[in-house]
Amino acid sequence: MSGHSYETGKTNGSVHKAVCESCQIEQRHIVEASARSRWDSDEYTGITEFEVIRCLNCDTLSFRKEASNSEDYWYDPETEEYTSHFDVSVYPNRTAGRFKIDGHYHLPPDVRAAYEEVISAVNGGQPILAGLGVRVLIEVICRDRNAAGKSLLAKIDDLKAKGVLTHAGADILHKLRSMGNESAHEAKPSSDKQISLAMDVVDNLLQSVYIHPNEAKSAFK
Repeated sequence: MSGHSYETGKTNGSVHKAVCESCQIEQRHIVEASARSRWDSDEYTGITEFEVIRCLNCDTLSFRKEASNSEDYWYDPETEEYTSHFDVSVYPNRTAGRFKIDGHYHLPPDVRAAYEEVISAVNGGQPILAGLGVRVLIEVICRDRNAAGKSLLAKIDDLKAKGVLTHAGADILHKLRSMGNESAHEAKPSSDKQISLAMDVVDNLLQSVYIHPNEAKSAFK
């Protein structure tokens, strides 16, 4: 018999391990509310769990989705057993372990919006969009700081001339600009190491240009 069915509270009280958005490490989470969607046919059964989970360390709430079906499994020749595959996603996305820097609320709205989209692309495992997003973020920063020049290369050099960037910082941004160009024009995905280094550089840039100056105003009144 084929059909769709729903059931609530089936996994309430269950405990899962997940990276906590606030703790920024893997923590135990308890399911506070849940709903199960089930599809049955003569040859196929699919189950999706929708869960609101709470970190048992800091009480931060997240959303967890777990999907499985009767056709998605793999065979382990060592144990000679079949194991079902579960597709798990958590929102806000944090699969790559990249979190927003402390004080990100100090960023101007346009810069913050671009930064948050880059974080989403990185954590979503989208290396082409992440590389392109880094370039867009640099463009937005240059525009916010009124950098002169018709090209991004010239704008970065102008920020260096104004003292906003150091010589070393400008050289690194040029490398990130090149990485973004490859993502945009050649659809070339950046490596995990490139993206991780790029985000470290971006974080440092945002801290030095926006976050630290704003925090210094209140710390040294």
